[in-house]
Amino acid sequence: MKITPIETNIIRKGDNLFEVISKNIKDLSEQSILVVAAKIVSICQDRLTEKKKAKNLEKNELIKREADYYLDPTCLTTIRC
Repeated sequence: MKITPIETNIIRKGDNLFEVISKNIKDLSEQSILVVAAKIVSICQDRLTEKKKAKNLEKNELIKREADYYLDPTCLTTIRC
């Protein structure tokens, strides 16, 4: 397996993900796998929350709502989950 990182310009809120990909990847051979970090997708979808505004409870509720799987942070410090 060969992994090739692709350098791009800084991705900004509201950028079109497909335009970013097509601008930076000129040739993708058959049976290749393109991996895009979830953070990049979130930025392009404008699904961001300001760190200063999000309190821990709000942050955890946001994570729980957006995640496919969720482990309550209290499980990390207690025996009962």
